[in-house]
Amino acid sequence: MSKMLPRKSLNCNVIFPMVYGSAGLKKPVVSKNIIYYLKDQKDPIIKTVDNIGILDVGIDKLLPIEDSPSASAVSDLKPLVNDTETSVILKTLAFPLNPSDKNQIDGVYGTYSKKISTDDSPKPFSVAGNEGLYQIHSFVDSKGSAISLPEDFNLRIGDFVVPRINNSGTWCTFKTIKLNQLVSKDKKTITDYLKISAVDTNYNGTARGFGILEAATAAVNGCTALWFKTEFEKLARKDFNKTNTKDYYCVANAGNSQVAKLFTQIVKNDHSKENGDFNLKTVSIVRERETPEETEAFISNLKEKTHTDFVITETQNQDREFKKEFQKLVDFENSNVIMGINAVGGTSARGLESKLSNGGTVFTYGGMSLKGITASTTAFIFRNIKYLGLWITQKFKEDPKLKAKFLLKLRGLYNDGKLKLDPEDYKVIVWNVKTDSDEKILKKIKAGLELKGKKPIVFVKHERAL
Repeated sequence: MSKMLPRKSLNCNVIFPMVYGSAGLKKPVVSKNIIYYLKDQKDPIIKTVDNIGILDVGIDKLLPIEDSPSASAVSDLKPLVNDTETSVILKTLAFPLNPSDKNQIDGVYGTYSKKISTDDSPKPFSVAGNEGLYQIHSFVDSKGSAISLPEDFNLRIGDFVVPRINNSGTWCTFKTIKLNQLVSKDKKTITDYLKISAVDTNYNGTARGFGILEAATAAVNGCTALWFKTEFEKLARKDFNKTNTKDYYCVANAGNSQVAKLFTQIVKNDHSKENGDFNLKTVSIVRERETPEETEAFISNLKEKTHTDFVITETQNQDREFKKEFQKLVDFENSNVIMGINAVGGTSARGLESKLSNGGTVFTYGGMSLKGITASTTAFIFRNIKYLGLWITQKFKEDPKLKAKFLLKLRGLYNDGKLKLDPEDYKVIVWNVKTDSDEKILKKIKAGLELKGKKPIVFVKHERAL
């Protein structure tokens, strides 16, 4: 018998119902995929929402995935019917609509999946999305029949899976992959997809641990925040061994972003004095709200939820007269403001840079203002300030084991209550697989891509979940 687990909605937007049980489990016929096209070079100015479509792909077909630095590269490979080995059908549970996904669709990102050319689509396409959460639906042999795997594979129907590789195309209802993309023959080699355990599907408000929302969004924002915390600790430890300074600060603009909010929580709750008898502290920079009263309430709420030590406004950040007040705030003479995190660019980055101690490092991972960084000459010559970038995708390429390590760490932080997502930051878009027409789901996705102020995440609601 199937059983509906008790749950409590996080807010009016969130409905993540999960039904357990295998009764009536059927092999799907097709996967619906949100795709984006190879842009016409004669018309480069095409809106993101005008460059996506939806495509049905037979569940037995394997879509080729080939990385490319070019948005216009077309693969020589065609979708293949799997007729030679065991495959795995993954059922999509949820995927976010990230800014980086939008950049890929627009052709302004650092990596792409080569476009696929097929008779099923009028133009070469890629399946959108790099991040998401799946469940194993079934294992299928070369004849299309459902099979079970030997116990030593440590895989079963219902296990949760996330992509390790980028450009895998997560915006879909199902995905068929080869078994060796999930588990290698020697059971040791790193594969394209990672099994993760202990995902809490009992959606019971903020008391939950590593749930669907957390698992589906951990690979980008969560891992980026964890990388920053790890680097912050390294920089502080290196300086501490030389100077014995007690307090180290990191200043981050876009303080209300998901990365910044996760970063400040991890810094506050996961720094061990075993790594050195020093303190890690954070300063968040935020934009003012419409009125001073709203700004004050906003800052108070942010400090309560994220545990950041101090919050300053963007106006204060860019005000030269505020520098002395800031230095009093952090006891500048006796501390080291050793690191900055920039996601805005423009004059905000320069203001952030001015807060750092000599020898500090600014890491840039985004450019929300769409303006270049205006660093000061003085910072380079006389203060030895360093500007570096972070692209978490590249870090995962350099170290294939890092993503699995980070996801395991994040799962522990969520389950221990040391890390929490704020559900009010998210807008859940429900893809009703059985009832939404292609036009309806495309309309929902397009609305999500144009959404401001909240992070859109798509919950793929199947008629019957595992």
